[in-house]
Amino acid sequence: MIIESNLISATGYHAIIGKALDLQVKQYTELWNEVQEFGATTVGKCESDRWRLYFEKFGFRVDTSRLIITVLTCSFLEALANFYIASKTDADQFAVLEGASILEKWVTIPRFYNPRYELPKDEQLYQDLKLVITSRNAIAHPKPLVVVDGANVHKGNIPKKSADEHAFTLRSASLPMRLLKHLWKYDQSRETNLLIFSCGYDLMEFNAD
Repeated sequence: MIIESNLISATGYHAIIGKALDLQVKQYTELWNEVQEFGATTVGKCESDRWRLYFEKFGFRVDTSRLIITVLTCSFLEALANFYIASKTDADQFAVLEGASILEKWVTIPRFYNPRYELPKDEQLYQDLKLVITSRNAIAHPKPLVVVDGANVHKGNIPKKSADEHAFTLRSASLPMRLLKHLWKYDQSRETNLLIFSCGYDLMEFNAD
């Protein structure tokens, strides 16, 4: 797919990643509704039985869906950042910047083109971005927890958990839109508008904020 606007044209594969994320979120939401119905129908059972039945019926499916959302979210976030950076640079400049981390691409690099841009570390947006990247890295580069004779030989890197995994999963999936809206507050150039348009987002949603 080729996205064109005035003098700019670019491949739009990132939009396919975004659609895959949307589809996974839809499936996850349907699954979570089943979980909620299950909770309502098991009221009165002892807690240990409820947890056992939950894990037998949903545990693997819920964790799998959350894992996929985490990976797709980070893939989409990097694709969006790379599109933005590529639209602002020549080939040599992009070759240098593309090696930056996903976090750097959303926190630091936009300031090269918009000195007023900031993504404060004490805001929920930054904290969600940092945690989803940490979780994705643990998924992509898993290390086992190993205990020998009661002693921890390897501490492993099990993905960090949020206090509310369901809420965090939905916040993670919303990060691409939230970060684009944040970027657009500082940069409403044709390159940014093209990026938003290429994702199928409506600019009216950005103006409303």
